[in-house]
Amino acid sequence: MLPIDPATGRLHFDDPLVEIVGRMTEADARANPAFVFGAPYGTRSPEYCQARFSSSTTDGDSFSGIVTFFAASVLLDCSFAMVLPGDEHGWQSWSRQRENERKLRHDSLLTAAFRGLISHTAYNSTSYQLPWGQVSSLFDPKSGCSSIVVRWHRRSPGNLEATKTT
Repeated sequence: MLPIDPATGRLHFDDPLVEIVGRMTEADARANPAFVFGAPYGTRSPEYCQARFSSSTTDGDSFSGIVTFFAASVLLDCSFAMVLPGDEHGWQSWSRQRENERKLRHDSLLTAAFRGLISHTAYNSTSYQLPWGQVSSLFDPKSGCSSIVVRWHRRSPGNLEATKTT
């Protein structure tokens, strides 16, 4: 089951217990010991940081590579991938076929979670636009990985509750 509330965009992971909401700040994440912080790949700017963890849900699904990105201490997005049977730590079990399987599993999770909503499909990506943001299932050929990416509408630090939809 996809660990997201379609109405609010709230992500909920059970083990360890982590809640991620669009108004989350870097300070909120640093208060949770499950997050491990570091600089995002490809940037040296102190304005950006990322926090990682792995988790499972009560229905037995496991997710790895859960990464939250922050800019100027404000949450930008969260990406994660479902762990498939037979996955090993590292690249030992990687194959394009397994990533295609993962992408199809991600697509089915999004279809079930957002039943009745219209999806938008582009090269290697299926996305759903929601009042609070966007959820995508994608395959990134550069990294060779499939993932689900949740992006919340950008909020200014002074008005975290405000959202703007176009």
